[in-house]
Order: sequence, then structure tokens, then C-alpha cells
Amino acid sequence: MKFKPLSLGLLLLMASACSKTDNMANGENPSNASSLNELTISQSFNWSSSKKGYLEVNLNPKNNLITEGQYVWLMDEEDKVLAKSRVENNQTQLYYALPQDASQIFLFYPNTEERIEVTNGGTLNFSVGDMAPNDTQPVQKKNKLSFKTSAERVVNGDFSVNNIIPGNYGDNWTLIPSGVWNEQISNGGITTINGNQVYQGTHPVNWSFINQSFPVLGNAAFSGSFDYYRGNIGRYTTEDVFSMMFYYDASGGYLGNKSFSMSNSTGGPSYAGTASISGTTPTTCAFIQIALLVRDNDWVDNVSFDVAGPSGDDDGDGITNNLDDYPNDILRAFATAFPTTGYQTLAFEDLWPAKGDFDFNDMVVSSQVEFAADAANNLVDATFTITLDAVGSGLSNGLAMVLVDANKTPLNQSIINSVSGDAILDPNVTNGIIVFDDVYAAQNSFYQNNGVGPAATAQTFSFTLTFNASVTNQTLVPDLYIFRKGERGREIHLHGFSATAAANTALNGTLDDFNGTYITESGLPWAIEIVSSNKSFKHPLEKVDILAAYSSFQNWAESGGSNETDWYASPDNTKVY
Repeated sequence: MKFKPLSLGLLLLMASACSKTDNMANGENPSNASSLNELTISQSFNWSSSKKGYLEVNLNPKNNLITEGQYVWLMDEEDKVLAKSRVENNQTQLYYALPQDASQIFLFYPNTEERIEVTNGGTLNFSVGDMAPNDTQPVQKKNKLSFKTSAERVVNGDFSVNNIIPGNYGDNWTLIPSGVWNEQISNGGITTINGNQVYQGTHPVNWSFINQSFPVLGNAAFSGSFDYYRGNIGRYTTEDVFSMMFYYDASGGYLGNKSFSMSNSTGGPSYAGTASISGTTPTTCAFIQIALLVRDNDWVDNVSFDVAGPSGDDDGDGITNNLDDYPNDILRAFATAFPTTGYQTLAFEDLWPAKGDFDFNDMVVSSQVEFAADAANNLVDATFTITLDAVGSGLSNGLAMVLVDANKTPLNQSIINSVSGDAILDPNVTNGIIVFDDVYAAQNSFYQNNGVGPAATAQTFSFTLTFNASVTNQTLVPDLYIFRKGERGREIHLHGFSATAAANTALNGTLDDFNGTYITESGLPWAIEIVSSNKSFKHPLEKVDILAAYSSFQNWAESGGSNETDWYASPDNTKVY
């Protein structure tokens, strides 16, 4: 696209328009507008009811933690894994697209169970591997595991033999020899309590520290526990009994850690309890080391640790079943969804570059995409499922899609090898797909679902893209857009996406369009996006302005998406389909 030099007068006019836009968006709009056309909205608003972000994650490993080849997870506050990404050179990337009213999301490093909250996309520095025993250690929920076969790994877990070896390892948390308790900090010892031998601290302030290592296999389920007693409650802000478990690879490289969860079973000013732990060892894990710390006459006893056999690899792709999203498919290992959860719904007005009636039912589509990658994180294919929810237009429009990167920038080279199903390759757009070029011809039976024309269950279009073998792991974002039948260059995109190479750029800046940005000078769109968990957006009936159908829509738009994030959940049911 070529732009002419701007005159000083035009620059001043644009500055005035931008100032007007900002002022109107900050309260000069009618308080209860009857039409979207009455509003002026900030041109920076993307008209997407979603929570999106692209994360460039820089890991900062402490204590010589090895992160290469390990995984970072994106999780919600219910501990559901939303996405997984492999670490290379202490870096990884994640993209998320969630409902705008979604709960908190976190980056989670499973090898150490450390997490940080994600609030925005961009570069995120994530320190992992902090092993200091203090109050900041997270208390994790216990996994419920069942074992078909297991093996007790701790030697002398009941301290019946007084054979603890004084160590000279200091407290640097290095891997120690297996099969016996080693005492790294000597402020305690084995003693008899109520007829049972226990390991007890003797110093009122300083820790006594013992640990023991044993060999395990990678991707193996485990559970462990020990009994403990703590007195003098309230004397310290930290626990007087503290325990962790550490992962190491075959070379003794530190892979991560996990804290035991303490439970008070008796209550009172002093109490006995049980500490427990469970999980799955990292892929490259070869040793586990248990560390127990006590002080102030508190004690531990009956240390037990069971390890099941490693998770199998049924398809033989090198990714064990517990990590493989396609455990019976050697060509695929990892799945990534767009949106990350739920559905993407796009609602279009189709008269661009002229304004429409803002009922946003000329074409309404909802989609889900599953990207599949192989064991080396190279993209294999992507499967699209698109429902045609409404066709309120009297015009015959087409539906197309182009893949762009996480910054909505077109890719330099073609990455699509083939397409199968209800779509074809777009010969005029690199990495583009045409789902159909005439919405009415594509329908099995004619419907509009707008309260005026015929109604029917929304038709589904499904297709699969196969990527070139040279495509490495990268984030792809689908840009679904509509175009006019017989006038391929008249494209309509969601604001923030660019026209494709097939677009007629001569239409940019004509009529109501603002410089080809798919918004008007007053910031109004031709398309809106809703990401929701259950396709809860109900499009307005024919000729019903979206402000009349949704009373919260104006506040949402004026706030740039900050207020009324669930505006689509409260329609006037007499004015929506």
C-alpha cells in the first residue's frame, strides 16, 4: 500500500480528529445511545471481547537448574493445563486467546511447581529453581494416583538403624550417593519417642538437615509421605519441619523440586501430622533426593516413597503417553487450540467501505482450531471446525482465512502443503484458504437465522491444513474474513488485521473507511469478535442495532473492553436470535 505525503493541514485535521476520538470515548458520547453510529470510540480499540496475548518467556534458572528440553505450562486458577511449550536455550513462547472474563492465568514450571501470574502479553521473565526453605514455598494440591506396580525406595525410612552418615556436601543441594541417609547439617539425631526411633532436631533455632537419594525412571508416577511432630506453635513464622524432593538427571544435573504438603491431624498447641507428595518425574529424571529439615525438638518418622513404572510410549514417538496429546499417533504429539479455550465468534457487517445498520448479523461464524505438532515441536497440521451461525445479508458473500503470526503479520513464505475437507487453497493469498465464495451456494439448505428469513441449525464446515515438512514450531493465528462474491478484492476483516494481497486497496479510505483499517474515523467496526466458553453470543435480529440488543455494549466499547467484559451474557431476549 502506498501513502501520499501528508500536508500540514491534513496532519492538524487528523490530530484534531484523534483528540475528538479520545474525548468522545471518555464521556462525551450520549449516555444511552440508541445506535452505535452515535458513538465515537478510540481507534486503538480492537473490538474483540477476549483476553489475548503472545508471551516471549525468558527463564532465569537458579541453583544450576537445567531447563533445556523441559516444559512450561499455561494454567488457569483451577490448575487446568491450557497450553504447553518446550524450553530451548532458556526460552519459550506461548499464545493464548481466552474469554475476556476468564479467570487468572499462570505460567507454571512443573519441575519446580513455581508459577507467576500472566496479566498481559509480551516479554515475561520467569525465575525458576529457588530451593530456599521459607514461607514462600507454594502448597500444591495433591494428585490422586493409583499404582499397578510400585517399589519402596527409601532405605531406613523408620530410622530403626542408627547409620546416618555425616556429609561434607554443605547445603548446596547437590546429588548425594544413594541408599543411605546423609546428614548435611548436624543439629539433630536419631532418638526414641514413645518407643519408636525418630529423627529429631536438637537446636532451638538452627536446622538439622538429612537427605537420601535413589534411582528412578523418567515419566514415572510417584507418591511419598512421612509422619512428623511439631511443638511450640507460634514460636517461628516458618515451619519447624520442612521437606522437599529434588529431581536430577543421570549426570547429577538439577532438574527441579517439589514440596511436601503438611497436614495437621491433631490440632492444639502442638501437633502430629502427615506430610505427603505425589506427581510424575520429568522425562530426563534419573534420581530423586528427599531432604528433611527439623529443629527445636520436632521430629520426623516413617519416610516412605513409592514409584510406579514409567508411563508407556504406545506410538513410539519418544513422548510418553502422559505427555502425548496423541498417544497412538507417531506423527503427532502436542495439541494447541485456538482459541485456547471455548469458541471464537465473528459477527460481520458487509457494506464496507460504507457503514451498515450495526446489527452484526450479515454473517456470523464460530470456530475452533486444533494445531498439531510432532515430537520435535514441528507443526504437522491444523483442523478447523466452523459453524455458519447466521446469514442476514441480502448479498452473496464468501468466507476466507489467512494464517498470520502472533503479531498479525503475514508470513513471508508459504507453509501450507495441502488442504482437505470443506475448503480450498486460495491461489491469490499466501497461506490463505477459501472456505466458500458464495454463502448461499455453500448452504445445504437455505437459512438466514436473523428473525426474518428461514431458520435452521447452523451448518458446519470442517477442513484440515497439512503443513510443509520444513515448518518449525511457531505461533499461527487464523484471520477469518468475508469478501464479496464477484468482487474478491472487497474484503472485511476484524480491526487489527490487514487486507490480504488479493484485496482492492483502492477502496481504502473511501466512503466511511478510515485508511483501510476496517474502522470508521469515529472508531466504529465492520466486525466484532467474541471468545466465549459456550458460544453464548446471540446476534441481534435483522435491523436491530447492537446497542438495543445489548445494554452493556456501549460501556464495554467506550472503556476499550475494560468494563462490562461479559456484556454478551445479558441480551434483551426479544431483540436477539
